Amino acid sequence: MKLLLTFLFCTITYCVHAQNPLLMPIIEEAEKGNTQAMVAIGWEYLRKEKYIEATNWLNKAAEAGDSLSYIPLGHCMYQLGKYKEALCWYEKMKDSNSDVFKDIANCYFVMKNYSMALTFLKKAPQRVDVIFGIGQCLMFLKNYTEAITYLKRAESLNYKSAYIWIGHYYFNIENY
Repeated sequence: MKLLLTFLFCTITYCVHAQNPLLMPIIEEAEKGNTQAMVAIGWEYLRKEKYIEATNWLNKAAEAGDSLSYIPLGHCMYQLGKYKEALCWYEKMKDSNSDVFKDIANCYFVMKNYSMALTFLKKAPQRVDVIFGIGQCLMFLKNYTEAITYLKRAESLNYKSAYIWIGHYYFNIENY
């Protein structure tokens, strides 16, 4: 088993090095136990949509106590469809990073828990995508009066998807 793991690690290292020779010094640092290097490699794999590889490096950093690995681990779990695991990682950062509230809300949204999604969206910085998300949650919760306020606000900020949801609003209140 140890031989197999060594082979896989060397293969991954070679592949990453072959794709980007600038990563080799970072890989060497990560192999020495540098958690910042592990997180950097994890982000690089995440950027390339190689979620399993990213998770491997980020888990090592998390096991060593590096909290900078928590959010990208949440992103990996989310992309892999493991929403409850993603929530666990995101929740660890909610006291120190308000941007993570949107990530938490997204997990609840895809799990169709719209009231929890709404709770966390209201805590997130109020960017246009968050405003739109609040409108969506309110629509699913059948709170159409409040939903249209958020959807029209998103529309006024040129959020294109808002137009479709405003149409859903009028359909749902049978005003067509």
